[in-house]
Amino acid sequence: MILDLTTDFSLPKDKFDAIVLFQVLEHLPYPESEQALKKLGIATKKFLVISIPYCTNT
Repeated sequence: MILDLTTDFSLPKDKFDAIVLFQVLEHLPYPESEQALKKLGIATKKFLVISIPYCTNT
């Protein structure tokens, strides 16, 4: 499933065993990402896997 996290989406509670987001959250304004994470946390039974970029440049 592909979902636009910037929309006012809804998902059923405890519908998915796992939800994954790879390199997504850094593209959203903080308030929108916080709201999306809350909704995704409700929709998953067990795991919400998130990956964000990590820069080692100093």
